Amino acid sequence: MTIIKAPFNFVPVSDTVFTPDWADQISQDIPFEDGMSGTIELKITAETPIFIKTGQRRDQKDEDNSFSNVNGEYFIPGTSLKGSIRNVLEIMSFGKMDHVENKKFTFREGKNKKLYSNSIYETMPKKHLNNEIDLADCLFGYLKEKNSLKGRIQFSHLFSENVKHEKEITLILGSPKASYYPIYIRQEGNKKLKTYNDDGTTIAGWKRYMVRKEIWEDKTNNKKLDTNLKPIKKDTEFKGKIRFHNL
Repeated sequence: MTIIKAPFNFVPVSDTVFTPDWADQISQDIPFEDGMSGTIELKITAETPIFIKTGQRRDQKDEDNSFSNVNGEYFIPGTSLKGSIRNVLEIMSFGKMDHVENKKFTFREGKNKKLYSNSIYETMPKKHLNNEIDLADCLFGYLKEKNSLKGRIQFSHLFSENVKHEKEITLILGSPKASYYPIYIRQEGNKKLKTYNDDGTTIAGWKRYMVRKEIWEDKTNNKKLDTNLKPIKKDTEFKGKIRFHNL
């Protein structure tokens, strides 16, 4: 049996989706009778070396690949934390897997290039393909074709005052894409591998990267593949706020 190693795994996607029966009652102006609003003071301590890249334009060169900062003030962007928490909530609350492209991958058969029979979208359980509102949508908001809802939870940037850097390291950040069906399609033990050509295939699930206790340094000496990073040391503290409205 072939063993495929990867720095991530998948949480199986659920066949059912939880949709709150109060989703149509949410309002920014009219509070729930038992609704709550407030602010949470938040402190995060890095349990391992950590790196979050500074956001930048595509045409902007990045010479040092330093941790996210503005004028030397290092921080975790609020959007990064918000996205991480929302993703966990979607999994825990049997939420929908949104933003799946309805496109088909190609494969080679001899000298010919062909399209697979099914797209990623078509491997999703049917409950994930409707426009119903799940719990994460209710809390964090959504933007759909016909309507939208402003989120009721906001995350500030989380700044640090005790930053210490690790040495610069070189990593290979490439990883398999969704076209790599041995990983991205749910397989059944030692049976023949399913592909996007098989009927009844299901996407593997929610992609989650495993926590690393140490830095996995590796390089190819190819500038197009290697990336230089300057992580921040373990035990760095970041502080910020979470504000919530009418929950």
